Amino acid sequence: MIIDILNSCLFYEFDSGKFNILAHCVNCQKKMGSGVAKQVKLRYNVAYEKYMSNQKLKPLGDSQIVEIGEYKYVSNIYGQEFYGNEKGKVCVDYNALLKALHKTFAFAKERDYAIGFPHLFASDRAGGDWKGKILPMIEELSNSYNVDVFIVRQPVIENL
Repeated sequence: MIIDILNSCLFYEFDSGKFNILAHCVNCQKKMGSGVAKQVKLRYNVAYEKYMSNQKLKPLGDSQIVEIGEYKYVSNIYGQEFYGNEKGKVCVDYNALLKALHKTFAFAKERDYAIGFPHLFASDRAGGDWKGKILPMIEELSNSYNVDVFIVRQPVIENL
């Protein structure tokens, strides 16, 4: 198990095969309007289509793992009920996030896959505590499941 911090583009590293699963946090309102979610919507439309067609009444805490190519998956992590990026507003639900992450890590372990996360996953737009809660959560799960994790730091370019 390794946790590696990459100074690169999340999508470049994913597309080039550095990791098999791209995990990102989504809300339960069927909105992928900004940040990494918006880029997933634009780049991997099938992941967006699956997100939009999710019929679960309460998807919070679920992990929707979508195959987008051979050995390539996007994990839509339902870690927040609502969305918003107002300074100081916390939209992430830590218990739901942990539950969804368990599903993604179990999926990765079964297949011996690595997971890539954007730096500030569930923190930048969702308002979570990256250093105090979310990164330690990812580190603990990486150790427990013995799954390699890559945290990719470079901000996503908003306009393609």
